[in-house]
Amino acid sequence: MSWPLSEQEFQAALQMKAPQQFQYFVERCVESETVWGLSVDGGDWGMTHDPNGLELFAVWPHERFAAACRHLHWSHRTPTPLRLDDFLDLVIPKLIADVVGVAVFPLPHLRCTAVDARQLRGAFDAELWRAQGH
Repeated sequence: MSWPLSEQEFQAALQMKAPQQFQYFVERCVESETVWGLSVDGGDWGMTHDPNGLELFAVWPHERFAAACRHLHWSHRTPTPLRLDDFLDLVIPKLIADVVGVAVFPLPHLRCTAVDARQLRGAFDAELWRAQGH
């Protein structure tokens, strides 16, 4: 599920610029075959909004990053793993149908990279293809 995340890697990832965090997120989720969210008992997932008011489903590459965001309106949620296959096959299609975006890698001050669910799906597909040696 998760890999041993060192303090050095944790701090370095928090300091990355948004494009690097996005790539880190995709690569690490493919490697671990897991996406992390914040939920209440596996439901009532952590959501936020982009500056235009679009609803965003919040996701992280590791439990520790999700746990670092358990404050304010997410304080009652707990880090919850989603199998990458389930995220791609069940969650992404629902987000697309409901016109909900994805908040990739929100940081403790809630800055995140907001992406369209289709864009995230494409990034995962490209990384999965690359990881298979193509």
